[in-house]
Amino acid sequence: MGNSKQYYSIREAVLRCPVNESTLRYWEKEFDEIAPRRNKKGTRFYSEEDLQILELIYQLVKVEGMTLEGARKTLANKKAIADQAAMLSRLKKVRAELESLIKALDDYGAQAVNV
Repeated sequence: MGNSKQYYSIREAVLRCPVNESTLRYWEKEFDEIAPRRNKKGTRFYSEEDLQILELIYQLVKVEGMTLEGARKTLANKKAIADQAAMLSRLKKVRAELESLIKALDDYGAQAVNV
């Protein structure tokens, strides 16, 4: 991601992983792989790696319909995590490019009609 930010608040994490804050806190208890830093007041700060794991958990549980136990077993395989995270990132980029092309074609079609 071209961002130089090292840590993200829970609100920023929710923007990346579209579940509510209580779900993120619950997943933190359920998955040892998620380990946000905390300040003296207990405020959570998620690293980029934490966010990638949260995105993968979201994909497994909310999109693919896995149970938490199934997601936990999948996360146990670190290579699978890296491969799936890389694939998810590539798919997001491809989707963004396709959406851009669709918009460009729509714009082109609208201009052709107006000529």
